[in-house]
Amino acid sequence: LLLSSSPPLLLSSRFLPPGFLPTVARNTPTVCISFTGFARLKVFFDQLLDRKPTATENLVLGGVAATIATLLTQPVDVVKTRLMTQAASSEAPYTG
Repeated sequence: LLLSSSPPLLLSSRFLPPGFLPTVARNTPTVCISFTGFARLKVFFDQLLDRKPTATENLVLGGVAATIATLLTQPVDVVKTRLMTQAASSEAPYTG
């Protein structure tokens, strides 16, 4: 949905809750890294032990992938949280 504004926007911020776009910007890389990492870890596990991982091993591999993704994207999440909360604060805006 293109709105007639300058510059063109896909979605107007008046239709979105506060912090929606920063949240999507933070979550998308995390999910991509997590799922890609999980798939790569399963391939590595299969090559290393010459068998498919069990359900418990899949749980551990998923936890490792999610931990790595979170560690890589945490700085972006901190900035997102500060941007979302600064509107309600009387302190000076966060400048990075």
